[in-house]
Amino acid sequence: MQFFDSAPPIPQRNHIILVGLNRLGLKVASLLQELDRPLVGIHSTTLERHVLPNLPLIEGNSIEALAKANLAHAKSIILLEEDNLENLEIGLKAHALNPVIRLIVRTQNPQFGDNIAPLFPYAQVLCDAVLSAEVFACAAFGENVLSFFHLNDRIVMVTEYYVEAGDTLNGLLLSEFTHGYGVVPILYQKYRQHHYSLMPWEDVQLQIGDRLVVLATSNGLQRIEWGQMLPRLWRVKIEEAISSDAIERSIEKIAAISQCSRSEVKQWLNNLPTVLPIRFYRYQAQHLVRELKKVRITADVIYIGVRLN
Repeated sequence: MQFFDSAPPIPQRNHIILVGLNRLGLKVASLLQELDRPLVGIHSTTLERHVLPNLPLIEGNSIEALAKANLAHAKSIILLEEDNLENLEIGLKAHALNPVIRLIVRTQNPQFGDNIAPLFPYAQVLCDAVLSAEVFACAAFGENVLSFFHLNDRIVMVTEYYVEAGDTLNGLLLSEFTHGYGVVPILYQKYRQHHYSLMPWEDVQLQIGDRLVVLATSNGLQRIEWGQMLPRLWRVKIEEAISSDAIERSIEKIAAISQCSRSEVKQWLNNLPTVLPIRFYRYQAQHLVRELKKVRITADVIYIGVRLN
């Protein structure tokens, strides 16, 4: 088994293992590197180092290489060897060593794939006779990536989410989800409803079972996966209100976007001018200011630059 000092180190966790750097494998590897996913390749024979020089690579027996590739902490493994049975053998071994790994198995025969798929319910069996390298890359990505396309020099992925109990999306406003993770929702469907909204603009609160389809870069999907939202760097200053009726009408608007109670908001507005004690994303703050002006409340946005304690 051979390693290369000039190649980057093998990732330690949450990475993708790619077995079989044949023509298809090289295309998949190139795409995954373009998507900035941690990746290690396994190949049975020697490869020239000018081929994907930035790819960590293990050469030799594929099954023996699994432990060296940190299989126990990997996220996905793609099996692209030319031999269907060899892919199955490696897949069985990989599943035995890491039962929760995402397993993508290549087959070159659609009928063979249909026959073995029921025997491997934990695996995704794909036939490369009818599928492209992009499909294998999407399958390995981990999220429900439906497709992706190039936009200028970046790859944008079309990804589907269903809000689940305990995940980071539950309870977020759509605007928080959009600007906190840096993604673009293109479809929203409320749980148990047949109709859906394309390019949703209404600031709904995400609930368990809701469906979202978004455009996102690799960084955006990683932020969602890790629950790491971008900081809120804006606040709203309420200058004055034309009347007590204007104050009353503004309470509902502020409560909706801040997700605070009406009584809390009413206390904030007791003495004007005041700066709302809630941090917003820029779009949220600007949207709130526009809504307040409609009810004759003078307000403005304030950039706070850094998160306050």
